[in-house]
Amino acid sequence: MLFSRTKKTFNLETAANSGSGRLAIIAGSGPMPGHIARSAERAGEAPFIFAIRGETDMDLAGFDHAVVAVSQISTAHAIATEKGIGRVACAGNFRRPDFDAIKWEWGALKAVPKLLQVRIGGDDRANTIIADVIEAFGFRLVGPLEIAPDIAAPEGVLTKKKPDRNARADMECGLAAIRLMGPLDIGQAVVAASGRIVAVEAAEGTDAMVERCAGLRSNGRFRVRPPSGVLVKAAKPSQDRRLDLPVAGIRTVEMAIEAQLAGIAIEAGSVLVPEREEMVRLADKAGMFIVGMSGDA
Repeated sequence: MLFSRTKKTFNLETAANSGSGRLAIIAGSGPMPGHIARSAERAGEAPFIFAIRGETDMDLAGFDHAVVAVSQISTAHAIATEKGIGRVACAGNFRRPDFDAIKWEWGALKAVPKLLQVRIGGDDRANTIIADVIEAFGFRLVGPLEIAPDIAAPEGVLTKKKPDRNARADMECGLAAIRLMGPLDIGQAVVAASGRIVAVEAAEGTDAMVERCAGLRSNGRFRVRPPSGVLVKAAKPSQDRRLDLPVAGIRTVEMAIEAQLAGIAIEAGSVLVPEREEMVRLADKAGMFIVGMSGDA
């Protein structure tokens, strides 16, 4: 990530975590970094924001922050030291950088071999590498729910409309599929309809997957009369809950409405819903259900 050595020797196996100190948020794109930062402030924190050049799009006004490139590890480390950073959280969406085009700062060179491993494998592998590097630099990695537990999806029906028997069966089908896909590091969401999986999230993300469902309807591969089908989103069973927890937001509901789905089922306690009130308002207006389901449903 963005931090250089806190010791003279960089050793991924023996470097110790400080576990305390000021909170820093490495901010990707989307609304999540802003939600996490404001939640931290409400809890009495003074979060420092590391905005990634070309990625972060949150409003930084009012926040103590620095804009750095992925390559600026020494610069970020100097800032972290000056600001007394001891804990680090990652929030938002991050694209894998073009490592071949990066001109690393000198202080990054000992971390680069580990970081380059991110180029191979799925998100779980990448998250493990990122976590190892952050903690090896002496920082304690904290998850979004440790900072803002209120943004986790609650259990139960959140909307006026409730799922019928067919929708509940699709919810169970979708959750079972995500549980089976977990070891393969494929994705965190599927669309289920009439007891079968009609779309699976991969590298394109949830929104693009749901958009494909509209195309499946138009070409006759998804023939169940609308509104039908359920978007199911849940964490992978073996997922590092400090990184890359699934998120559902306003855009998720908008895409589900466009795809004429019957509803959305999200895993309670594991899917982040920082825009919950607006999500419910949109779903109620469209006659769609949103359910926070138990992970062992």
